[in-house]
Amino acid sequence: MPTELYREPCEDSDGNRYTVIVWRLYPGLSSTSYTLDTGALVTYVDARTFEIDRTGVMITRLDCL
Repeated sequence: MPTELYREPCEDSDGNRYTVIVWRLYPGLSSTSYTLDTGALVTYVDARTFEIDRTGVMITRLDCL
């Protein structure tokens, strides 16, 4: 059962806000997955950026702006 590790506040280029949830897939392993708080899948791009899978919208961590 996945465990929520933390949440990242993010924003797209139009100023829309999102919350990315970082999940640990299996206890004791370092593998993670990412979703929005709506349940939409998100792909980690780099230390600053995620891509929303279904829409292709790029979002940036707010602490990195």
